[in-house]
Amino acid sequence: LDTHFKPVTTRTFLQAIPFSGNHAAIADQRGWTLIDHQCNSLTYPNYGAITALNEQVFKTQKLPLYGLYNTQGKLLIPVVYEQLSFLPNGIVLGVKEGAFYYFRKDGSPLPML
Repeated sequence: LDTHFKPVTTRTFLQAIPFSGNHAAIADQRGWTLIDHQCNSLTYPNYGAITALNEQVFKTQKLPLYGLYNTQGKLLIPVVYEQLSFLPNGIVLGVKEGAFYYFRKDGSPLPML
């Protein structure tokens, strides 16, 4: 909401904290990020929480990282991804620093077209 309590965007968030200076922290299903007054994300949303300390400084904690092991304890996908999602046909989607990576369920990477 702006200073007249009117919405500044049609986007919705799971949580939000008020603007501190030129930035605000919001959370969606991917995690927390900072946004500007135009609601543009300034960081990839992968933080556990963000709180404002003052107008220029925010405190955050990064979410845990994920990897994939088989039942024998063999590492299939390194533990470096902010998200791992299981897609149809045995495909695994990994998200790291805003980039998408695709793997077979055995951990072998799928080539990007």
